[in-house]
Amino acid sequence: VVLANPSTGQAYASFANLADIIIAEPGSLIGLSPLRTLREVSKTPLPLDAHTAEAHLGHGLLDSVVDREALQPRLSILLQILTAQKHSNGNLKVLLKTEIETPGSAEPWEAVTIARDAERPLALNYMRAMLDPFVELHGDRLNSDDRSIVGGVGFLSGEPVAIIGQQRRSPVGGERNHVYPDGLRKAHRMIELSTRFKLPLVTLVDTQGADPGLEAEEQGIGNAIAKTLSMMAEAPTPIVSVIIGEGGSEGALALGLSDRILMQQFAIYSP
Repeated sequence: VVLANPSTGQAYASFANLADIIIAEPGSLIGLSPLRTLREVSKTPLPLDAHTAEAHLGHGLLDSVVDREALQPRLSILLQILTAQKHSNGNLKVLLKTEIETPGSAEPWEAVTIARDAERPLALNYMRAMLDPFVELHGDRLNSDDRSIVGGVGFLSGEPVAIIGQQRRSPVGGERNHVYPDGLRKAHRMIELSTRFKLPLVTLVDTQGADPGLEAEEQGIGNAIAKTLSMMAEAPTPIVSVIIGEGGSEGALALGLSDRILMQQFAIYSP
């Protein structure tokens, strides 16, 4: 669904919010209630971007905001992916015959240090490098776009796939991320998308574990992990998990329950 300006009322509260992928035009007025009504009932001044496409994207209610001139190619790519059309003749035989050097070895704690190295590529780096094109999808459709888990769809050597990755930290640096309930709810959307459109699913595992704080507990981290495990186990499509760094505790296990599990050199896995 594409939400133009404005998209409010009954249309917004019906089919528009049931779409698999929701895109909005920049600056669009979006929401159930008219902006005037919101202002009348609000006890404090509304934020400047209230009820806009950008605000909804930040709260996990949209997949992306796309300028009208860029809509045609974006929709074309998405439809090719979701209808399982091959994008090109990916040379799989060449990929399978690629030779690699025999992996070296490292002491246990040295391997942990390497797995946690700040210079190691992040999940989004791999997605953008491996998938051509790659379309990132945002949000849990409830209230958040947690950046500890990212995902989307794209073509992997010409084959349409869905992909989920644990983003262990922000691309601009900072503390390492834990897995949060809203991030896992975003992952649920990707698993449902792969199931509905019969897309193979790839997961990139890289986390120190689930968030141990009270807020995560109160938001249902246990339920979110349990549901993720159930959905991964029951998914009818092929799933390949790749541990690209640190695979720690239940946070890693949630996205590691798959048909095939691969590990990068010096990655670690302790579910």
